[in-house]
Amino acid sequence: MPPAFRLIASTALPAAGLGALAIVALADLGATYAGWNAVATRRTLALAAAIGLALVVAGRGAPAWPHLAHPREAWRTASRWRTSWPARELVFVLALLPVAAAWVAGLWLDVRPRRMWGLATGTLLLAWTVSACMAMVDASPKPMRQWPAVRVLLAFLVLGHASGAVIVEAVARPHSGATWVAAAGIALLVAALLVTEDPGSVAQSGAGSLLIEPAPGTGQGDAPAGRGPPAAPRGAATWEPDSRSGWVRAAFIVATGVVPALWLAAGTDDMAAGLAASIGCLAGTMAWRWRMLADARHTARAHPGDGTSRDARSAPSRAPLRGRSQGR
Repeated sequence: MPPAFRLIASTALPAAGLGALAIVALADLGATYAGWNAVATRRTLALAAAIGLALVVAGRGAPAWPHLAHPREAWRTASRWRTSWPARELVFVLALLPVAAAWVAGLWLDVRPRRMWGLATGTLLLAWTVSACMAMVDASPKPMRQWPAVRVLLAFLVLGHASGAVIVEAVARPHSGATWVAAAGIALLVAALLVTEDPGSVAQSGAGSLLIEPAPGTGQGDAPAGRGPPAAPRGAATWEPDSRSGWVRAAFIVATGVVPALWLAAGTDDMAAGLAASIGCLAGTMAWRWRMLADARHTARAHPGDGTSRDARSAPSRAPLRGRSQGR
């Protein structure tokens, strides 16, 4: 079943925004303490960081407002941060927003860089932390075992920073020409294409199959001897790759890899070209997210003793119990 657009946008947009915040923070800290070449003026950097912050608010900050409207529910959600990745993400997003907003304001007002190192460092670390939490939210669900956690984490970080580099370069290039962010963006785009290659290829057994795991409390030897692996029941939800997956993969390669890389390598300072490259990169990221969710293969638990597996949606419904008056 194709995922909803809201689910795709709520991760693709903030991933690019977090990448933009991290790259601007690195550029600011590097120019101040490491002698790197300045990417642009501080107000231009503030504009790029503000765009990244707006993407984070649109994708991740807005869904958090309903929790904040009910303090008891917000506290209940945040109190599970030790064991829940969504709770950790909520906590770190709420910590990131004021720190990043204060840092962007300091950049815009041209506060002395050495007075801003704490806010810049905090924004950088919190942006990386929120990106990791977002990745683990997708990598941790048990029904999706074909997504290795390390690979999903790398894909989120690399793809988010690649999209962020394109956004930062699109804002800075009309004012200061090509910068080192362009070279970093090309390297990140190439890495993103490699890391995101076929995310659902692990432990696949073919189309129309189920990933079988034992039911809770049973061991691997509970199935009757001499029987093969459990067979999928009639009507169970089986995994089949979406027929549009190949086209979506091609669109991702063109929109996220080819078009932004050509623009970054060309060195043109046309603002319209930079805007088109940024939008194309975001669209390609959404295409990757769509393919990742649409091709998800879910597990069905194997029930011991009968050699069959049963999906929750395919289990026969029980008839309502009759009362004593009806049984007489």
